[in-house]
Amino acid sequence: MITSILISGPQTLWEKKRNELVQRIQQIKSSLVRDFLESIDFSLLTPNEKGTLGIEEIRILDKQLSIRPLVYPLKIFQINSAEKMTIPAQNAFLKNLEEHPDYTVIILCTINFNLLLPTIVSRCEKVLLFSVDLPTDEKSLQLTEENLAIIFDQSALGKKFKLAEEQGKDKDYTINFLDQLITDVRTILLFSASATQTQSKFTDFSKQKLISLIRNCEQTKTYLQANVNPRFALENLFLSC
Repeated sequence: MITSILISGPQTLWEKKRNELVQRIQQIKSSLVRDFLESIDFSLLTPNEKGTLGIEEIRILDKQLSIRPLVYPLKIFQINSAEKMTIPAQNAFLKNLEEHPDYTVIILCTINFNLLLPTIVSRCEKVLLFSVDLPTDEKSLQLTEENLAIIFDQSALGKKFKLAEEQGKDKDYTINFLDQLITDVRTILLFSASATQTQSKFTDFSKQKLISLIRNCEQTKTYLQANVNPRFALENLFLSC
């Protein structure tokens, strides 16, 4: 039996697929799924107040994995927005995937499995979900597309420095900019996975470059929390692309 499952696709589809998996794993009727989800043998892990899943959350999960199921044959652990795990947390989580007890099942939910380390993806059974209609803030995406054209243009040094100056006014302002950039880039990656003709204009950037940019943005946010100068932090981010 597969004990690690990765659901990848729009968040609005996670619950339905999760319920189907619970029914299959526990071998119960669909009408009893809700009872299981309210039982002590089901745990849901979501991003913390900072919007991430860090080492501390993985440590809590590690302790919970050692507790045997009390009511049902198997315990199920669901991790929502798994792509928000920090890189150190993902590396620590690998041990859980490789060594978790045979009475546990881990279900990861993410908007796009490409945002996770390949070593995590390879250890899971992938369940890919697609939605024809993806919610978008087209004005925000258009602005992000313009910024990405600057960020990825190695010859546009002057524009990169100007963008860093505009968005590096102070720590909070810069973090908001990075959060919006991450959100829009994730949406663009979703379009890449299920692009329609009207959405194709947002899929011109390399998938690997976009994934790398998200990780670098998360790293830049940690620099800002350590009180690195916001403008210098953005300059370093843009010049590394």
